[in-house]
Amino acid sequence: ESEVEREQAKLRFMMDAKDRMTTYLSSRRKQQQQLDEKEDGKILIVLDDVYCKEDLYWFQFDMPADDSKKDEEDTEKGTKKIYCDILTTTKLRSLTSSSRTIVTHLLSEKESLSLLMTEASLSRDHVASTSDEAKDIVRKCAYHPLAVRSVGRWVGLKYETAGVVNSVEE
Repeated sequence: ESEVEREQAKLRFMMDAKDRMTTYLSSRRKQQQQLDEKEDGKILIVLDDVYCKEDLYWFQFDMPADDSKKDEEDTEKGTKKIYCDILTTTKLRSLTSSSRTIVTHLLSEKESLSLLMTEASLSRDHVASTSDEAKDIVRKCAYHPLAVRSVGRWVGLKYETAGVVNSVEE
């Protein structure tokens, strides 16, 4: 199978997945309208660490315009957005076109070490917090809160199974 064939197969797969998701969201909307539910029942889709705008296309679900909801605005194509919110995390500001953008800042080394210890279920002033290994961990996480938090939880699990020295070294 050539590279071109793999890319074409990938494209067909993604188009099919998008169509299926659009169909699912559309049927869910119709069910809600029939039941006259008071809650909007929106679905949250989380896209983590998006690095190119083209990837966002696959998660823009539209459906044919429906007159049952007069307060929604139709797009130029006669479609309406489906009841779906998308939370996107990215390091690239150029991908954030929404007015609802939240910028998180990197932590200092001290804050990162404190978070690492907290997530590992160790006290903030634990001896491991001053180790070169712990400092190397937060440095390799680029002081990013989510990365430090994830690694801290992993260190906590390793601490439970391998002990404090081995958990930080591993």
